[in-house]
Amino acid sequence: MTGIEIVGFRHPGHGFLEYEGGTLVIYGQNGAGKSLLLESIESALTGRLVGRTEPNGDYHFNAITTALLVRGDLSRIYVDDTVGDMRPADLQSSVALVTEEEVDALDLPEKVLAAWRGLLRAVTDKTHALLAPVGSVGPRWTMYPASAPDDPAADAWADVLQQHMLSFVEGERDADDAYEAWSEATDEQFILESLISNLEGFACDGGIYRYNKAALPVSDSPFPTVVTDESAEPDAMLTRCIRAIAPDREFTEDFRSATDEYLQRLTTLATLWAGRANELLAKLLLDPPVLRVAMGDVTDWIAAEPPHWCASPGGRIANLSDAEKRWARLAIALSAPNEVALQSGAMTDTETFPIDESSELPAPFVLLDEPERGLHRAAESHMAEGLIELARSTRIRPILATHSPSLLDAGHGQVFHIEKNPRGGIGSLTELDRAAIHELAGVGLQPSSLLHRDRGYLLVEGEHDKQILEGWFADELRELRVAVLAMRGTDNLWSIFDSEFLVERSDALLMPVLDDVALDPLYDLWAQAEAAVMEGRRSVATGIIRRGMSKIPGKGKDVYEPLLIGSITRGVSQRFFPLGMSRKDVLEYLPVSELVDGASSWPDLRQEWSRSPASMKDRSGKAYKDWLRKVKRADLSPENLRFVAEITAPHPELKGLMAKVAHRLR
Repeated sequence: MTGIEIVGFRHPGHGFLEYEGGTLVIYGQNGAGKSLLLESIESALTGRLVGRTEPNGDYHFNAITTALLVRGDLSRIYVDDTVGDMRPADLQSSVALVTEEEVDALDLPEKVLAAWRGLLRAVTDKTHALLAPVGSVGPRWTMYPASAPDDPAADAWADVLQQHMLSFVEGERDADDAYEAWSEATDEQFILESLISNLEGFACDGGIYRYNKAALPVSDSPFPTVVTDESAEPDAMLTRCIRAIAPDREFTEDFRSATDEYLQRLTTLATLWAGRANELLAKLLLDPPVLRVAMGDVTDWIAAEPPHWCASPGGRIANLSDAEKRWARLAIALSAPNEVALQSGAMTDTETFPIDESSELPAPFVLLDEPERGLHRAAESHMAEGLIELARSTRIRPILATHSPSLLDAGHGQVFHIEKNPRGGIGSLTELDRAAIHELAGVGLQPSSLLHRDRGYLLVEGEHDKQILEGWFADELRELRVAVLAMRGTDNLWSIFDSEFLVERSDALLMPVLDDVALDPLYDLWAQAEAAVMEGRRSVATGIIRRGMSKIPGKGKDVYEPLLIGSITRGVSQRFFPLGMSRKDVLEYLPVSELVDGASSWPDLRQEWSRSPASMKDRSGKAYKDWLRKVKRADLSPENLRFVAEITAPHPELKGLMAKVAHRLR
């Protein structure tokens, strides 16, 4: 990889987001700041600026000049037709404010530095922010809140900019003297670009933010290509490539013969580009249109229509559906040739097309907000598989803000969960590393489970409980948005407080369901304890549990007592809702005849088991089930238990349990 190695991105108030170089997926609730973070990363990579203010702010060009230029590539100054290369200002040295109304060209360098100092001193109002580079070894970026629109520092900076433009552009000052003074003022030579392009702004319907964006032209960027929905402009890219391979000489009188070689190169380029774009689009979109460049006749390029991208069927790309249009534009942009290579005359795959696996060019970044937008489930899955395949082959580097389970649960690349910030802006970020994902998988969850779609989790002992409850109550569970998680033994319930995701990351109600515990007495006891907790008397609540648990029938209470006391002492009791099943095993709620041929009742089977030699050695529930399998030939596979539950009526006691769950979640 050439240029600067991307090691990560700083984001406001929350430290450093490390980047390992492949796929990076950001997800969380709506309003958590996924789009803001994606824009910040885009700004760091491209120089694009994103300013934000409250909708009622007086937001005009001069007021945001400071915010737009702080992140600018201050790279050029014209003196006697020469160009000097500049670098961004040292923000750390900024400490004072410009107040003079008139600025002399010879004093301009110091005044500009003073404006920088004023900006940094005024960055206390966090109504909008901008990204600035810090250091030169490895790109490390930091987010600074910019001054408010009515801040005097912004006006001072705008005045300095205006005076500078008058001095240098209109020639009212001695440019040589000004340039010399500028060089002496600082080791780093600074200059302001006279034009700011792509300035835009609008208010949200919800009245939350007003967005303002601007871009400064960056030449010879050390960063790879960055492709976004906004930057993917196929015809503009094609026009630039046409210019890049244009001959340096003027056409002779024999116009046609003079352009033959040029047209041949252009046709070759268009064919190579379209082939790569179609190959890419097929990976990203089900049933994609076919893309091609419509060349037309060279004599019509000025009078009629220049070369442009087309799709079949559909004609112009603009005529496609929203999803087709989006992915066609992205495929063309991602497969675009390197314009610098074209200018040097290169046309080989390794020198010209970054998307090729054998390319020597750095793989392009693709930054997308909700890549699943407009796609049905099958198309969403296909898109996710395509992006991941391209990332694994290092042909692209996707950075995605998404809700798509197909991307979140794919098990590839880095996954960051963003927690909503009550004050707005970008929320707190936590990476889901391999250990965290393994923990989720241990209870049957995936990263997408943390999107807060589940309102509750029934925590059952094992797979048998899970299959029987889901077999009987699948529709009710779906309607309540409750998932059943198999904890694989009661011992794992003891360690539930160590589960960062169940207790800390999820706000779902945790509902343990244990065998051999009477439901109604447990329900009443927990209601008394919770009432004491709500009154701020946690010690009283733990006493209620200790005294009352001994009176509840069944052996499951021995597990529940430390679990419930622990939830109270840790201050998370409001997250728990304990439930019980009075029978010794969940199997005994199924009709016995459906599982054991010739059996008349579960109590009779229990008695027969208790008299058997096997029970003398081991009276555990596992030994009982082994006896049912081996001696009674019972099919206790999870698949069969679910099937039996689906074809039989739910047991009344468990219907009552589900009624309590529904009531608690109201």
